[in-house]
Amino acid sequence: MAEPQLKQHGGSEEHVSKRSRHLAASVHGFDGERLKRLDRWVQEQVDEHRVAGMAVALLRRGEEKKLVHSTRAGFQDEAGGIPLAEDTIFRIYSMTKPIASVALMMLYEEGLFHLDDPISKYAPEFTKMRVAVGGTFPNIDTVEATTPITFQHVLTHTTGFTYGFIPDEFGVNKFYEAHGVHFNALEAQGKHAVEPLAEICKKLAAAPLLFQPGSQWNYGVSADVAGYLVEVLSHTPLDVFLRERILKPLGMVDTDFWVPPEKRHRFATCYIAAPPPAPTTDPTTATTTT
Repeated sequence: MAEPQLKQHGGSEEHVSKRSRHLAASVHGFDGERLKRLDRWVQEQVDEHRVAGMAVALLRRGEEKKLVHSTRAGFQDEAGGIPLAEDTIFRIYSMTKPIASVALMMLYEEGLFHLDDPISKYAPEFTKMRVAVGGTFPNIDTVEATTPITFQHVLTHTTGFTYGFIPDEFGVNKFYEAHGVHFNALEAQGKHAVEPLAEICKKLAAAPLLFQPGSQWNYGVSADVAGYLVEVLSHTPLDVFLRERILKPLGMVDTDFWVPPEKRHRFATCYIAAPPPAPTTDPTTATTTT
């Protein structure tokens, strides 16, 4: 997700021996011996340099008291030789989306909106949306949206919104780039701040939609808009709402939009997968190698 990414630690389960873990697996309906395959697979991902480190926790029906199996391998910071720890903090990126959606659905349960309500009822900047039908940026041909964007569209990625880093036939993504529709723009510039959601959504509302709302599915900034609607409906900044209404009650003490200085020694280094080497042909043998 392009919005500020929440961070979450890798687990808080008590340390247990492999034997006791396998016994616990048997108690909860899993075959402990077969779960050893999971251990081997996790280690293989590190050994084959697919990931720097990996942690896995298997819980029965999502209950922490029913920890069935846990394993980890590799590094929190490979260059520094820091092994992955039980309390390593990871970036969760687009897993912020379901958290923002849960926040919005909490407000739905409180009766603050209906799923088929136009979001323009609460965020009027989204009243007169246009839809791309031809041309390409900067000369995109548009028509008026025949259907308003609803809360259901926002929650199901059927708004017509996109991302600036996902190319499309009309160049709507280029419109995003040119007009600063970035929900983590200041973070990308190295600043410990983000532009207010209200300001970014005003820019977003001026952008053409990729399709008529509700007619297609497309991965984009809909969840960011969900976060903005949480702010509008609750009259509370999104980070405060998430912290007070979701994260604290669930004991997610290490989950936030920023990692504070006192926890940064636990923060995993972020790596990008290197592309595979290009095949080369040996002219003396006419064989191709990688």
